Amino acid sequence: MASSFKVPVGLSDHTTDNLSGTVAALLGAVMIEKHFTLDRNLSGADQGISMEPAGLVTLKEATVNVQTLLGDGIKKVQSSEEPVKRSARRSLIARVDIEPGTTLTEEMISSKRPGTGIPPADLERVIGQTAKLKILAEQIITWDMV
Repeated sequence: MASSFKVPVGLSDHTTDNLSGTVAALLGAVMIEKHFTLDRNLSGADQGISMEPAGLVTLKEATVNVQTLLGDGIKKVQSSEEPVKRSARRSLIARVDIEPGTTLTEEMISSKRPGTGIPPADLERVIGQTAKLKILAEQIITWDMV
């Protein structure tokens, strides 16, 4: 609706929970209308479908969280993901013992976790380099070694 009519879209919500409002926010609603009461036990036709203060606070938190989860469309690693990223990614490793002065070939190198050394995407840059020091089989290769 927002793209068809070029106007902000919202939800007129008459449910007693937060699910409809949260889903609406997820789908792009920019406003949510809810009936509000200080106490559902008060008399009146709308009291039963009205939201009390604590429910409204929860709805606000849920809609803000949904927007945060959606992000800004730019993929970036969160600081909380850094330790997992390093352990889940791969590094170049030596398949065999490599003596100092040896020219590195593709047959000498493999990749394994963790991702604390040279990434496999840089394999072509490593091939043809000379080992500066002894690299043991199964050791992660770092730039200071070549």
